[in-house]
Amino acid sequence: MQFFDYDKDSGHLLLRERARDEFSNHAIWTRHVNNDVGRVAGCPNNEGYLKVHMDGTYYSAHRIAWLIMTGDWPEYPAWEIDHLNGDRGDNRWVNLRKVSKSENQRNGGKRANNTSGIHGVSWKPKYNKTEGDGRWVARIWSGPKHVYLGQFKTLHEAAIARKAAERALGFTGTDREPFGAKKSTGETA
Repeated sequence: MQFFDYDKDSGHLLLRERARDEFSNHAIWTRHVNNDVGRVAGCPNNEGYLKVHMDGTYYSAHRIAWLIMTGDWPEYPAWEIDHLNGDRGDNRWVNLRKVSKSENQRNGGKRANNTSGIHGVSWKPKYNKTEGDGRWVARIWSGPKHVYLGQFKTLHEAAIARKAAERALGFTGTDREPFGAKKSTGETA
């Protein structure tokens, strides 16, 4: 890439020196050389992905890193670049892989609107249309299909069914908290 160098160990995109003729005047180019060259590029968006600005467009830093390392620009939505550890800002080479959308979703953490604490498990307040006879419902996606795993009287039973399906289908990372979730410090007020 003419704009960036990529440090595969840190995952940082570093600004490269650009040609003088790319700038409208000498002072701006001098400022670029003195202040920008070697600086870490990008800033996180509201979803936690690092974005870089180039030629009037914002690009995901992990996709730029992939391009620099492989020469390949994966066409979305057929291909995505997955962060193996779920940290959207961790663009180290060992943490990136090219996957299909369904493979990427297998590495997803809990959704922000999850209320059960278990990925893919929700509460159904009425079972057989009887008030007070609710059940925990477990589901999972397998490729393009939504697989119903059953309704259970206890959250524990539903969690066991969900975890067994995750293992069978090769899911990882489903115990991670959703992006942006407040982390407990363990301190009490």
